Amino acid sequence: MSKCRLYLQGLQHFTLTTDHRPLIPILNHYSLDVAENPHLQRLKEKISPYIITALWHAGRSLKIPGALSLAPVSHPTPEDNLVCADATAHLRAVMIVNATTSDKDPPQHTDRALKELRDSAKVDPGYIHLRDCVTSGFPANRYDLDSSLLPYWKLRDNLSVDGELVLYGARVLVPQALCRHTLARLHDSHRGVEATKRRARQAVF
Repeated sequence: MSKCRLYLQGLQHFTLTTDHRPLIPILNHYSLDVAENPHLQRLKEKISPYIITALWHAGRSLKIPGALSLAPVSHPTPEDNLVCADATAHLRAVMIVNATTSDKDPPQHTDRALKELRDSAKVDPGYIHLRDCVTSGFPANRYDLDSSLLPYWKLRDNLSVDGELVLYGARVLVPQALCRHTLARLHDSHRGVEATKRRARQAVF
């Protein structure tokens, strides 16, 4: 979960599969104050930003994560290279097909919150100006920068653009019009002050 945090942050819920059966009730039902073992307390604290459902499967059925977790013990053989080349060619063909059909097939679902952010970013003049600066580059001197963008001067090396949205690392810069709305949504889960602050620092800026 730590390695995949960039993909997991922001999800309302996801399923965690493990081959360690005793962890299932601990992950699904134990609260932080119930876990007396310090190791389990640290584990529960680390996964507290996420809402998960843990499922058990026998280790022999988890072939892909099992293979990916093993370090190679030798250099690839010529047969390995041939198989890898065939697999790469197949994946490229699949990606090309997906790329050509993605515009034709409408998505089955969209993230409504993300759509709201993108729609607001399209019409926010200050946000558009910031996005243009991130895309084309900030001026060499901070005094040549518009005063409304001065707060982002020290952050400029960590800003990037994804479509209409500006990102600070993995966090979305929220357009001004949606700041109060985003704050209200962060409080909807009623997870307490520290958990809400931690969730906010992970997802938005």
